Amino acid sequence: MRLFIAINFSESVKDKLMDNVGQLRKNCLSGSFTKRDKMHLTLVFLGEQDSSDVPVIRRIIDSAADTQFDLDIGGLGRFKHREGDIYWLAVTDNGELIKLQSRLAEGLGLAGFKLEKREYRPHITLGRRVKPAPGFDVGHLKSSTPPVHAHVHRVSLMSSERRDGGYVYRELYGRELAHA
Repeated sequence: MRLFIAINFSESVKDKLMDNVGQLRKNCLSGSFTKRDKMHLTLVFLGEQDSSDVPVIRRIIDSAADTQFDLDIGGLGRFKHREGDIYWLAVTDNGELIKLQSRLAEGLGLAGFKLEKREYRPHITLGRRVKPAPGFDVGHLKSSTPPVHAHVHRVSLMSSERRDGGYVYRELYGRELAHA
């Protein structure tokens, strides 16, 4: 099963994030844009794992998850790609988020899980394989989309199953964070 650990957003935060997707879509010729039910912030991507690993991952989440915190999301960015760029919103520097992600990665590494070696760059993906329209002005899009504020109160272990040409995400386990 394909697994990742994530922060899922409230419906009101998803509304605001989808406004950003809509703004991007209006300024592009084509792309695969993130759907509302897929809107999340990945903390750790685990990839293909055996179902027998789920209890171990749950224990690691329980030991790493601490207190609730707030996130600010904004600032359009992109990763260049030959099939079309990936556009995303940045997560403003956040010490609590970085500590949570580091504790999860450390615990998973100690338990023998193979994780990506690259530095964690928290972001919310808006679209993949995006081909902007001629004259697309990233600066205009940045200024027309206000920052999004999100309260983080839960960490989720998610599965990603391929179905009908796409992926379906399902929460396998969720850990509520304590009030600060």
